[in-house]
Order: sequence, then structure tokens, then C-alpha cells
Amino acid sequence: MTGIFNFFNAAQRQTLFWLMLLVAIWAPVVYLLGAQWNVFEEYNYGWAVPILCLYLAVQKFPSRPPVGAPGWKKQRSFFSQRPVWFIG
Repeated sequence: MTGIFNFFNAAQRQTLFWLMLLVAIWAPVVYLLGAQWNVFEEYNYGWAVPILCLYLAVQKFPSRPPVGAPGWKKQRSFFSQRPVWFIG
């Protein structure tokens, strides 16, 4: 495999993948909402919300329990608990 990803190990590539996915999802949302945040005075605080969310996530990240810690259990997603007919 050649290219920019040769500079990263497997864990860094996984982190980079999830970060790129998060940006790909949220960038269009922030872009589209930005017009609303600029036009309507009561929504001017909207620009602070993504920044505050990022700050809170960064503050919480170091205190998370390790995956194998006692009392840790894998959380099932909302969709994995639904029957197949829910999707179709």
C-alpha cells in the first residue's frame, strides 16, 4: 500500500478513519446550519455548540474506562436491538 497511509500504524489509521468519518458527517450539517445561525438572531449561539461539544468530548476522553475494565460492557446500538422488519 503506497500513499499517505504508510506513515501511520494500524491504530493510527483506525483513529484517522473514525475522525474522517465524523468530519464527513458533521461538516455538511454545520455548513447548512451556519446560514441559519447567521440569519436568525436567536440562533447565533449555534456556532458555539460544535466547539463546546468537541471540548467536552476531549475533557471526557482521558477518564474513560479501558475496554477490559471490570464493570465495562459492550453497549449495543439502537438498531442492533430491533427486528429486521424495522429496517425494511
